[in-house]
Amino acid sequence: MNTGITNVNFDYYKYFFGLDSYGNTVITRYGKLPLLETEEQKESWNSTLEELSNKIKDPLASKYMYPQGEVVTCGTNEKGYFVILFKYGNVDEPLMDEIYVLIDNSAKEMKINDIPVEFGYGTYRQEITLNSEQGIYYWFGENMDNLSESDIHIIQEIMKEKPTTPVQKNSCSIWKNSSSKRPE
Repeated sequence: MNTGITNVNFDYYKYFFGLDSYGNTVITRYGKLPLLETEEQKESWNSTLEELSNKIKDPLASKYMYPQGEVVTCGTNEKGYFVILFKYGNVDEPLMDEIYVLIDNSAKEMKINDIPVEFGYGTYRQEITLNSEQGIYYWFGENMDNLSESDIHIIQEIMKEKPTTPVQKNSCSIWKNSSSKRPE
């Protein structure tokens, strides 16, 4: 386990499922990165990580994904780490160990040892459509007490989908890179 908290640029992340993060903070890294020297090796490795994400999606989602758990996003970064992002809050080492074992065991079935996994917190601001015909939406992170079982099920299913980059994210990055003025 390699610990150390650093901020990272969200542009270097590709998400397989969950919500699209506007940025994140690394908590820790496990495993060992493979040596990836050519673009072909990097593309092959990314395909392997995407295959791994499909393999772990259901077990991860059923126990650890929001709204049952703290995981909000699963993806990869440009260095070749398999990435798990939590919603902001207290995530303890035993939870990360437990999730790493799930990922590592699935990776071993694919003949990958010591899978490199980066755990971090994501930054999210996303509206989830519960019923577009009736105009019912849920903002990620809001209280779920008033949601029906079917609404919660919709959120669970959305969390297993590949995120789309919201329009606001593009303007958010412009905003962050300019002065404190909001783009017009």
